[in-house]
Amino acid sequence: MLGKKLTSFIADIMIKQCSKVMVHNIPPFIKGGNFIHVAQVAVEEMKNAGTHAGHSGGDLTGFVADAICAACEHLKINHIPWSHNLTGGAGRPSNVVVHDMWLNLGGQAPLAMGSRSMNIPAQQSNSAMAYQALQAIQAGDTRGEWSVMDVQLTSFDTVLHKINLPSDWALVHIKVEGMPEYILDGYHFVQNTYDGAKLLHQLAMICVILCAGLLPSIFSPKNQTYPTSKV
Repeated sequence: MLGKKLTSFIADIMIKQCSKVMVHNIPPFIKGGNFIHVAQVAVEEMKNAGTHAGHSGGDLTGFVADAICAACEHLKINHIPWSHNLTGGAGRPSNVVVHDMWLNLGGQAPLAMGSRSMNIPAQQSNSAMAYQALQAIQAGDTRGEWSVMDVQLTSFDTVLHKINLPSDWALVHIKVEGMPEYILDGYHFVQNTYDGAKLLHQLAMICVILCAGLLPSIFSPKNQTYPTSKV
């Protein structure tokens, strides 16, 4: 385990490496891996979001760095696979990412005297804007995670482009001891066949959400409520 580094340390490396044609892979990017390609797309999207929010130049770079830091904090990324920190040897230091060497991201930024009232509000503002930008990117992603609890029926059109089921559909929310097998079968069937690109499936999802919202005021009728004779 290597010493503690600030999350901004990783953010700066990612921004620099994603902004140029890479000749040599350096941590945290693994040689031959796909992370660098995904990171390049993500950084470009964050730059677009920052530009749309009015940032430019160094301010835009800071916005992207704050967005990466906010993502690491939200996803609780505290350790990054790294390369051996060899010193005293001849030649270029190793840049090969290995499984038994990890970089800790638990460092704390030093606070200069008199800077508390000036720097923290701006940093918090940038972090908040970066987090909002990340949420906007996720909301626009057709496969981005979404929850029924975050969407009102009057604004359901904002998630109609989603092709995946909401996170509320996870079995962990309904699986209890004694659960009838047909209910689990129904959940598995929907998970295996749902296609959010089909209008009929979208309509079914809206109906399910409506019925769930009406509980417990909606239920099957009791036997005695059926008519006793036919007319």
